[in-house]
Amino acid sequence: MGTRSTTRVIDSDGNGGEVVLANMYGQWDGYPSGHGRDLALWLKSLTVVAGISDYKAKNTANGIMCLAAQVIGKFKQGIGCYYLMPPTQEPEYHSYEIRVDADNKIRLRMTYDGKQVFNGQPKNFRAARIKKRIEKLYD
Repeated sequence: MGTRSTTRVIDSDGNGGEVVLANMYGQWDGYPSGHGRDLALWLKSLTVVAGISDYKAKNTANGIMCLAAQVIGKFKQGIGCYYLMPPTQEPEYHSYEIRVDADNKIRLRMTYDGKQVFNGQPKNFRAARIKKRIEKLYD
């Protein structure tokens, strides 16, 4: 049986609310030491910019909409495993949210069963610590 997850890229709607730009369902390996670790490692290698000055730039996203497209391209490598879902689809137990703050820094938030277990920069994502937080939720 797979450990399902949802990875959502979320932006401000300009009116104090939020809009889901991408909602990707993962069919397996959604736990922190699987998809969570892979997502954080990849995100921490990226730089978000506002405007393209070098079309050959590696590990760069031109804003959050470019980042949303790159997330899908990174993980959807063939048949199965990852699927795009409607923005209104409810998150799975393992849920990852990607945002870009006002300083163009990537933020990653993880919830388990709707409870926040991580919120910070991807470089600070530690799967073992997050697993312990999840276990504590149900002690």
